[in-house]
Amino acid sequence: MPSFVSAEFGLGLPGIIKKRVENLDKKVAEMKPQPKPKSWGQAIPIETGTGSAYYPQVALDTAGDGICVWCQHDGTRFNIWANRFVPSTGWGSAIPIETENTGDACSPQVAIDPTGNGIAVWYQYDGTSSIWANRYR
Repeated sequence: MPSFVSAEFGLGLPGIIKKRVENLDKKVAEMKPQPKPKSWGQAIPIETGTGSAYYPQVALDTAGDGICVWCQHDGTRFNIWANRFVPSTGWGSAIPIETENTGDACSPQVAIDPTGNGIAVWYQYDGTSSIWANRYR
């Protein structure tokens, strides 16, 4: 039975074809756009209050929308603040989400659902120890 042998590869015709297909696959793979390596960007403040801020918590949904909550001192007591992140525009403006001014509020936690609705909970001392919540929708 006749066979074809290439001096270049030292292989018969099936080996040559296989080698050329492998080379073609490699060239096609090299032409595909490679994912850009991820890296940290420039840090920016997301709160601009005058008092000390503590205990930030962040939640993100699958679209990249996010909510950050933290407690911040206003000179008299700690209050709960929030800021929202939207991938197309970045961080918004920080706003207070807790308005009970009878005592300190701290230890906020936040969760967000797949459609961007969020809920924040925190501990508040208003004469007794209480757990408070606020929703973003």
